[in-house]
Amino acid sequence: MKARFHNLARSRRGFTIIELLVTISIIGVLATLILGASNAARKRADTAVCLSNLRQQGAVFAIYAAENDGSLPAALGNVDPYNSGTLVSWMMVVQYYADMNFPKDRQRNILLCPSAVQTYPGRVARRTYAMNVAGGAGNTPQKLARFTKPSTTALVVDARAVGNAGDSSSTFGLSDINTTPEWRHQGAINVLFVDGHCQTLAASAKADFQRHVQNFVP
Repeated sequence: MKARFHNLARSRRGFTIIELLVTISIIGVLATLILGASNAARKRADTAVCLSNLRQQGAVFAIYAAENDGSLPAALGNVDPYNSGTLVSWMMVVQYYADMNFPKDRQRNILLCPSAVQTYPGRVARRTYAMNVAGGAGNTPQKLARFTKPSTTALVVDARAVGNAGDSSSTFGLSDINTTPEWRHQGAINVLFVDGHCQTLAASAKADFQRHVQNFVP
């Protein structure tokens, strides 16, 4: 009878401190693994959304070129499609052709890379790409036909913020190739090429990236 009571008492006792600590440690490890996997999945999704943005920008450029004698919009100095009395960058042309309203902070649009929300000051981001001018002023529209290497010529890339309003510089070139483009996709950068295809370049491909930018030069 005593043995039976003793066994029942043992079966009803709670966890020991050591058992609780081990359980908490295991839960902590599992939570860390799950959170890490979730963060990695989110970053991959953000990279995919960014590539989709660039593909849509490429489609806009193709439509624009079809309506403008085979020319791309200039990086700078385009007639404002909303107000012919002013000049605007390529971003406003894309906005117009994509039938977008002027974007607000973190508002989903094809000019906002979701990863930029993590890298821009105060997490304020709305227009986060720059067009390649490769040493030029960017005021002259370029005809698609003049590019001899369209599949290896960078046109639009992820770019760093300028100021705190959530915008990047609208252009970049050889002089600021190491400062304006932003390698924000876990050390990689997304690029739209002149032929319309998009690619994620790893950090190890910076020499290739420089050649892709240089190819823009006539």
